[in-house]
Amino acid sequence: MCLFCPNKPVDRETLEKSSRNEKYGPFLGNTETFDITLCQTPCKEPLCCFISGCPITGICAQVAMRKKVLEHVNPGSGWDNYICCQGYIDG
Repeated sequence: MCLFCPNKPVDRETLEKSSRNEKYGPFLGNTETFDITLCQTPCKEPLCCFISGCPITGICAQVAMRKKVLEHVNPGSGWDNYICCQGYIDG
C-alpha cells in the first residue's frame, strides 16, 4: 500500500481549498493516466528507483528524466521548453 502517493484524482472540493487552484483547475477533468502508478515504480524500474535515491546519482537521474520527458512532449526541442519547477514557483 502506498500512503504518500494516492492513485485517486483530486476532487473539486479539495482543489477549491488549495491556494494553487488556478494552476490545477485546467487538469480537473483530465482522464489521462500513466502506464504504472508511483507505487508500482520501485518494482517495475528498481535500478532507476535506486539510482534516483542516491544523493549524487539522483541528480543525474532527474536531469536525464526531465530531458526524456521534454523530448517526448516536443521531439527535438532539447531544453528549449524547460520551465523550472513546471512554473508552479514564480521566479
